[in-house]
Amino acid sequence: MSGEANPFAAFAGLTLSHLEDTLGVIFIAYSFASVGFGFTFFQSYFYYTRYPSDSWLVQAAVVAVGALDTAMSALASHALYYYLVTLFALPVGPDAATRTFCIEVILSGLAVAIVQGYYAVRIWQVSQTVVLPALIVVLAVAGGALGIASGAVMLHNTLFVNFAQDYMKGVIAAGHGIRLLSMLLSTGGYIMFGVKTGSHNDKASAWDPFTNFLTSGMAGALAQLLCFVTFIAMPRRYIWIIFHYLSSRVIINGWLLMLNCRVVSHGRGVNEEDTRFISSRGITPTLPTKSTASDIMFHTHSNRNPNHTVNIEVSRVINTDMEPSKYDDFDSTYGTHKLDHAL
Repeated sequence: MSGEANPFAAFAGLTLSHLEDTLGVIFIAYSFASVGFGFTFFQSYFYYTRYPSDSWLVQAAVVAVGALDTAMSALASHALYYYLVTLFALPVGPDAATRTFCIEVILSGLAVAIVQGYYAVRIWQVSQTVVLPALIVVLAVAGGALGIASGAVMLHNTLFVNFAQDYMKGVIAAGHGIRLLSMLLSTGGYIMFGVKTGSHNDKASAWDPFTNFLTSGMAGALAQLLCFVTFIAMPRRYIWIIFHYLSSRVIINGWLLMLNCRVVSHGRGVNEEDTRFISSRGITPTLPTKSTASDIMFHTHSNRNPNHTVNIEVSRVINTDMEPSKYDDFDSTYGTHKLDHAL
């Protein structure tokens, strides 16, 4: 027995700090990525059941982002399997990035670029200004291109320790920095121009601050800031991978939450400026009942007016034949027309 080799001798020098810098960090990062993908899947399903007749451009964006997030999660799963299973017998952590991790970096940049483009469109729709949305689009495209460049340089030199080299650190940090700047501008535009989700619930809710924190892009900007700072400060260590996985999922789910908070009109999402238009027309939001199911309400006053003034207010209605939605419809909530006939 004394002559037999100790099977655990190879792990004698493995310290807790070493695990925190390698496998432990990667496992935590994968956990965040998995939870984020679960929310993405749920919100995508909720979107297509609530808005089956939404704009085809928005539906295409949801499909593209959902497909990219699915591929990102699959690639992250392969990377974790390689580190924890394939390299299980080795007493060291991962020294090199897998090809799947490098490809995940590319897809992450593309997914975030799509989301930032939608933020720019919403800011333009509400503010009718061109400068800020155009700048956000340019930064989104640049961030996506630098995401591709980051994945390319990682594929060319996969050693994590080499990520601290000047050219690699510059490319990767530039990608994260431009992505951060675009998110900050998007958040600033949402706050500056008062862009909202379009929810018709006038009652304050305890969830409103949290919802606004996510839908405005502020949460995504914060996660992206942590990723940028940790990579700049510790490019050789693996802590930045946690925030890399986290930032993309927070940005994606904040965008999906913004889409799912809109009211419904014949299976289509109604933006915030449309709800404000109807409210400005003086139409009272009421839910139709069996006794008040008419689309037109007549109010006759006992005092006759010889001028016979007739005031008619009509709200905008989306003129499409859509499948009925199982959720509250915007037209049934806000589409009560009033006709005041003073005689």
